[in-house]
Amino acid sequence: MVYESIIEATKNFSTKHCIGEGGCGTVYRAALTSGQVVAVKKLHVSPDGDLANLKGFTSDIRALTKIRHHNIVKLYGYCSHRRHSFLVYEFLEGGSLGKILSKEGHVLYFDWIKRVNVVKDVANALSYMHHDCSPTIIHRDISSKNVLLDLESVAHISDFGTARFLKPDSSNWTSFAGTFGYTASELAYTMEVNERCDVYSFGVLTLDVIMGKHPGDLIYSLSSSSSSSSSTSTVHGILLKDVLDQHLAAPENQVAEQVFVVAQLAFECSQANPLSRPTVRQVAMKLSDDRRSHLQNEFHMITLGQLISTTQPLEYLPSILGLYVVLVFHFLLRLMLGYEGMEVINPEGGKDDAEEEAQRGRWKQEVLSRGILLTYKNFSNSCTLKVTEAPLHPSILLLSFIAFYSINNKQAYNTMTFLPNTLPNHFLSFPPLLLCLIILAFPTFFDYAAFASSLAGKQATEPTALLTWKATLHNQTQTLLSSWVGTNHCNWLGTRCNKARRVAHIDLHSYGLKGTLSNLNFSCFLHLLKLRLFNNSLYGTIPPHIGSLWRLTYLSLSLNNLSGTIPTEIGQLTNLRFLYLNRNPIGGSIPQQIGLLSSLNELGLYTNNLMGSIPSSIGNLGNLTILYLYDNQLSGSIPPEVGMLRSLVDLALSTNNLTGSIPASIGNLGNLTFLYLSYNELSGLIPSTIGNLTKLNTIDLSLNPLSGSIPSEMGNLNQLGYLFFIGNQLTGSIPPRLNNLTHLIEFQIGYNKLIGHLPENLCFSGLLTRLFAVDNNLIGPIHKSLRNCSSLYRVRLEGNQLSGNILEDFGIYPSLDYIDLSRNNFYGATQLSVLDLSSNHLVGEIPLKLGRLVSLFNLKLDDNYLLGNIPPELSQINTLQSLDLGNNLLIGKIPQQIGELQRLETLNLSHNEFFGSIPSSFNKMVSLTSIDVSYNQLEGPLPDIKAFQEAPFEALKGNKGLCGNATGLKACLTKLNNGDVEKKGKKVMLLTVLLVFGILFLLLMALGIFMAFHKKVRNTKNEPSRVNHDNVFAIWSYDGKMVYENIIEVTENLSAKYCVGEGGYGTIYRADLPNGQVVAVKKLHATLDDDSVNLKEFTSEIRALTEIRHHNIVKLYGYCSHPRHSFLVYEILEGGSLGKVLSMDDDIVVFDRIKRVNTVKGVANALSYMHHDCFQPIIHRDISSKNVLFDLEYVAHISDFGTARFMNLNSSNRTAFAGTFGYAAPGIYFSIVMIYFQLNYPCSACSI
Repeated sequence: MVYESIIEATKNFSTKHCIGEGGCGTVYRAALTSGQVVAVKKLHVSPDGDLANLKGFTSDIRALTKIRHHNIVKLYGYCSHRRHSFLVYEFLEGGSLGKILSKEGHVLYFDWIKRVNVVKDVANALSYMHHDCSPTIIHRDISSKNVLLDLESVAHISDFGTARFLKPDSSNWTSFAGTFGYTASELAYTMEVNERCDVYSFGVLTLDVIMGKHPGDLIYSLSSSSSSSSSTSTVHGILLKDVLDQHLAAPENQVAEQVFVVAQLAFECSQANPLSRPTVRQVAMKLSDDRRSHLQNEFHMITLGQLISTTQPLEYLPSILGLYVVLVFHFLLRLMLGYEGMEVINPEGGKDDAEEEAQRGRWKQEVLSRGILLTYKNFSNSCTLKVTEAPLHPSILLLSFIAFYSINNKQAYNTMTFLPNTLPNHFLSFPPLLLCLIILAFPTFFDYAAFASSLAGKQATEPTALLTWKATLHNQTQTLLSSWVGTNHCNWLGTRCNKARRVAHIDLHSYGLKGTLSNLNFSCFLHLLKLRLFNNSLYGTIPPHIGSLWRLTYLSLSLNNLSGTIPTEIGQLTNLRFLYLNRNPIGGSIPQQIGLLSSLNELGLYTNNLMGSIPSSIGNLGNLTILYLYDNQLSGSIPPEVGMLRSLVDLALSTNNLTGSIPASIGNLGNLTFLYLSYNELSGLIPSTIGNLTKLNTIDLSLNPLSGSIPSEMGNLNQLGYLFFIGNQLTGSIPPRLNNLTHLIEFQIGYNKLIGHLPENLCFSGLLTRLFAVDNNLIGPIHKSLRNCSSLYRVRLEGNQLSGNILEDFGIYPSLDYIDLSRNNFYGATQLSVLDLSSNHLVGEIPLKLGRLVSLFNLKLDDNYLLGNIPPELSQINTLQSLDLGNNLLIGKIPQQIGELQRLETLNLSHNEFFGSIPSSFNKMVSLTSIDVSYNQLEGPLPDIKAFQEAPFEALKGNKGLCGNATGLKACLTKLNNGDVEKKGKKVMLLTVLLVFGILFLLLMALGIFMAFHKKVRNTKNEPSRVNHDNVFAIWSYDGKMVYENIIEVTENLSAKYCVGEGGYGTIYRADLPNGQVVAVKKLHATLDDDSVNLKEFTSEIRALTEIRHHNIVKLYGYCSHPRHSFLVYEILEGGSLGKVLSMDDDIVVFDRIKRVNTVKGVANALSYMHHDCFQPIIHRDISSKNVLFDLEYVAHISDFGTARFMNLNSSNRTAFAGTFGYAAPGIYFSIVMIYFQLNYPCSACSI
């Protein structure tokens, strides 16, 4: 039916309905008869009738059925038919981003805020594809034509025809794909698909968005400028405002800050060196950071040089020259001796010993006949590059001869002229230097030391070293490394080789490895650049011979159980840029040799058991940007040499035993953005030099015995957003210069001895969320900036000498969660006559202290989320004339004391959960004129007063059993005439029988219509083409009837012996299908009449699981609504539920801390996706241990979506209670925003 509707709507794909051209087909707009509008992509067909891009067609289907995200275009379905093959998508009225940027009228409407949001949307979608899908999905064609907008300018990534699933155990090489001008340069010679390629395309796209045109000329200028200092200064001197789209006025204020961040990220993502690009998750997190990025200069003064990170040519030389090196050597080797280049580079080419020895002899004869007799040392000296002294392998002599021959042979050198002219000029101008660098400085292709030692027969091979280590690991780990067999180690799980087939990367993070590192022969891996073994169960010590990895740039052993000390040999890793040993029980001191790692950018040793002092040699790490030493047992003072780390951005030394004063040299860290020194024993004064840290965003000196006053120089920190000085011994007044801190988000100075006034401009920018000044001696009134500070979330000012009229000094705070003003000198509250807090998001119980408002005559708390009982203390407000508690979640009996409110005229208790009878004391409330007790659980007689007896039925209805003489209520009679009862019973029975027969008749009719229609469809001649596939649930081979019969057969009609558990509304069975696939089947509970009693839950689960795709959410294969059985079919997760694992002693031993942390992360990632990345936010409503399932690797998956609810932003979203007792929050349906009325709520310094 849909197929025919599409053919009709597009007039058989008439060109007048064409709206664009996709990567593998033409896109049409189809307005269906139902009123729905969809986009239809019809595949191109070759002249012989075959699909021109079947691979792209299936890639598009496969990708879009694996993912669900509100920034990715939604696939409704597809058709593979003899006449037409097409895909059906949601239709996005806004058109493509490229179309909008190309039309001037659209560009003016497409303002800066919309452009920033488009960049954020694309980043969020890519972050989901790269980091939240399993396996990772690489789009490979991120460009302006493949980003579509809806009418609200929300961006959606489309066209997944070139998408590729990233396989961790594969090389991921493929043919070239993408749009010219958006693809990363390295793809031209590596053909390796990875996330960095999409990141580059995203960077170009972002520049496209903010420039209003493709940034090709700018990117070319930037790449060309690297060869000339004059060109560099020219390009870097260009103003950012001159590069931006000139159709729009320059952005201002906060929008300018956002555009600055977007531009900065765009240049980072579009760097030529892939390793210098950030991950798209880092980009998305930075874009979503609500903290303002204050500009150092005025926006119109910012130059490109301030945005572009300068990169030395040698840093990106490998990525640019990789292709050319291979081509040059292959050509020269064929030219000189006719041997294949790769055989010379890698003499272990699979030949037998005799053949290899003969070949070596031929090489030796050729080379020695020319009289070239060199050692490594002599040869390296000729190129002024250091390599190990050792006898030369014949192949090295051959390469040496080729190098020197090509230097002196013009013809050989001229063969390089065919190479593209993208090399930095100063390299091309010195061909001898270039070729020496190619021979000796490229570990990617040649391993001289390995060649020499292999000739001597003393060097163990890399495969042997890895297999030896594998054999010492625990049995379960060896199973995980099952691909580690033979000698083809470059294709093993977790290993990655360079072009010379030498291991360059070992990445086995989060694989559950269990064993030690002592049996891993690091000396075999002389070309290793990255070693990533974090998040495993490795134990023992870090072996000293790790120092032999002298080329290593990245080392992460964090999140293991490594003990012992940090070996001093760590100082030999002089090329190391990233070192993470955090979250291990490593003890001892930090070795002085750490100061030898002069290339280090990031050092993470936090959450260990490190003791002793911070070594002074740390001052040698001039390139360090991140230093994390927090959560250890370090002692002694902070060395003044820390002030030499001028590149430092993030310094965290919290939670140690550091003593002494904060060194004044810390003021030299001009780039410092985050400073954490809390939870130590630091004493003395806060140095005034801290005022030099003008880039500082966060400073935390809490819980130290620091004394003296707050230095006035801190007024220079005009970018400061977070200030924490809690729990010190600070004295004196708060400096007036702190009024310059106009961008504060949190200001926390509680538990000190400060005097004077609070700063006037605390909330000048309207960003302040937390104000914590508990237990000081502050005086004076609250400043006006706080009265209008609508951003406030928590305020604690108790225990001061603050004064003023509380009714005048405080305003309306819609986000307020907690406020405590007790133990001050405020006045005015007890004289309050009207308190109206209706229609907010108040939660919690009604405060007892409201009874102190003895002058109150009007109290309105209706339309909130208040819980608990009505406090009897309200009866103390004997002046009260109007009380409105309607539309809350109050429960219990109405207190007798409420009847003492003799002046009460209006009472509204409707829409709550009150039960029992209305108190007899209400008979005394003669002044009562208007009441509303509707929609509760009240029962019994009405009070005998006019307000109740004459109340309209609307004010009494919806209760359990109220009775009386009021209109619409039954009389309070307890007995009925027996005859009447009998007649009434007969009538009810007759109606029931008629209703049952009527339903059965309708069901039989529906079944007959369904069977006739099913038979007609089955006999239809014009069937769509189908693709065979082993997976019966693949979308192009799915046969529902066959799967249903298979499930009934293999479970023996859902026999109890196949039962594996009980779900929220059904029984779960294990089904081993004939093709070998194993699935879980949840059969719904049914009543005796064989009707499903949980149809709502059944449909909720189907709807939820068809809307979402995430690697931490159980996968729904399909469902069946059948007269005999209704069930859902899921992927089976062999690990069982979290509740089961936690209840079994044996499982708890295996379920260690690392797995538990990963479980929490997995559930959090899934909930974050459901709440923030779905088209409509999905609330699970039953997150509990029984609904979290594990696979065999203890990866968590959320299951059981029967109670799930789609959030409707235009609705109250109220519903019946659902969830598991003990897991459901008291305010499960409410906003998290709360207001507590308690003026004396106990809370520690950390609670805020």
